[in-house]
Amino acid sequence: MYEFSPRGEACNYLWHDEYRNPTQNPYLNNAKGFAALDMTWAENRKGKQGAKNGPVRLVELFAELGKLPYPSRRHAGCLIRRWLCRRLDRIQENRPEKLPLPAEKSRIRFLRHVSKGNTASLGVIDQRVCDFLAVLDQPEELRKKARGLGSSVNETNLSAAKIGDVEFVDYGNHSIVGYEAHGGQLRDEYIDLHLNTLARILSEKRLELREEADPAVWDITVKYVAHDISPLVKYATPAVVKVSDYDVTVLAITYSGLMDSLGGIEGLAEYEELFDSLVHEKVNYGAVPEPISKRYYELISL
Repeated sequence: MYEFSPRGEACNYLWHDEYRNPTQNPYLNNAKGFAALDMTWAENRKGKQGAKNGPVRLVELFAELGKLPYPSRRHAGCLIRRWLCRRLDRIQENRPEKLPLPAEKSRIRFLRHVSKGNTASLGVIDQRVCDFLAVLDQPEELRKKARGLGSSVNETNLSAAKIGDVEFVDYGNHSIVGYEAHGGQLRDEYIDLHLNTLARILSEKRLELREEADPAVWDITVKYVAHDISPLVKYATPAVVKVSDYDVTVLAITYSGLMDSLGGIEGLAEYEELFDSLVHEKVNYGAVPEPISKRYYELISL
């Protein structure tokens, strides 16, 4: 399934030129983890049961297409693509006007809502706010070196070789800080699963990191940002865990706690340009599915 050339060229054209998305293509990146879109793949995808289970329906469609002779299969594929383009055109025609940048009072209101609990946006708004807070949590000289800002919530850390949704690497001081956004209650099991993936990521980065310094020299921290960390037991307090050859500091913090540590909501709302580029532009109409933008509008307007 993972093929950048020649099929990937068309996919990237749609992603970058037609959709004008500046981030890496998450569809191609996620494709690295699967040999084929078969029922095993479908069963590992989240979806509603019954007729609305999109991955299962997609695999069944592929199975039926596979039974056709090549000319019929090619023609059917052409019809499906034309139908999808027709639907995209209609969506573009009916797309609402983009929202103007909210005033400072509206930004304060929005950040307060996010600090209180899950945004009910499938994790999209939560992750964009985490991007915003992560950048402000790092020294200004490292902000331009951030990896993962604006990444899709479906992009895997393994495919992008990052230790979190956002990653800051300081080669001069041999430190890496990652921020992992979580939309709901954070549990020990989630962190353990993430650390298992982190072991594979650090194994891939080992050669690059060893060129700079010995593993014992590197200072690696992963900050898990969630709305509720009360269920944590094992990681209720900062812990140092051995992952691959590296000592990794695990730190769980709430959105409200991170906001307080950065000077409070009123102070954060003053960063107009950063809020515009990291939050507002990323969840405005045209950048994400319309229901997400509507939810964002509700949060800045309530």
